[in-house]
Amino acid sequence: MAFVAPITKRYGKRNAIIVGELITLVGYGVMLIDLGNVYLIVAGTIRGLGKAPINGSMFALLGDTIEYGEWKTGIRNEGMVYSGGSMGIKIGSGLGTALLGWILAFGGYVGGGGEQSDTALFAIQALFVYLPMGLCALMIVLMLFYDLDKRYPAIVADLAAKR
Repeated sequence: MAFVAPITKRYGKRNAIIVGELITLVGYGVMLIDLGNVYLIVAGTIRGLGKAPINGSMFALLGDTIEYGEWKTGIRNEGMVYSGGSMGIKIGSGLGTALLGWILAFGGYVGGGGEQSDTALFAIQALFVYLPMGLCALMIVLMLFYDLDKRYPAIVADLAAKR
C-alpha cells in the first residue's frame, strides 16, 4: 500500500489497477498449476500485491467522480457519492458472505465433516480461485472503459476557472 500513491501518480489509477489485477490473475494462475500443491498456493498469494492499487485507490476514484459530476452537472454531491460507496461496500460484503454460504451449501459442503464430496471440493475451489479470477477479469474490462484519468486535469482546471 505504501507504493500505491507514487505508482498511481506516475501511471494513473486506471493503469495501476489494471496492472494490479493482472498480477492478481498471475497469482491465481500459479495456483491453478496444481490446486493440491501447498507451495503453489502459497506462491500464488502474490495476488495480494495485485489488490493494493484497487484497495488504495477505491475512495480516490469516488473523489474523481465527485469532481466529474460537478463539472458535468454543476452539482457537487460529495455526501451522496461517499455514502453510496460506503453503502455499496456494506451491501457487497453482506451479499458476498451470503454467496459464500450459498455456494458451499449448493456444493454439498458438510461443516465438521471429515471428507468432503467432489462437488463440495469444487465449490471450495470455485470460491477460492475461479470466482475471484472472473471478478478480476471483469474489473480489467471495466477499467478499460474508465478514461477519467486522462480527462481529470482538464476537468479540475475548468472547475478552478469557474470558481
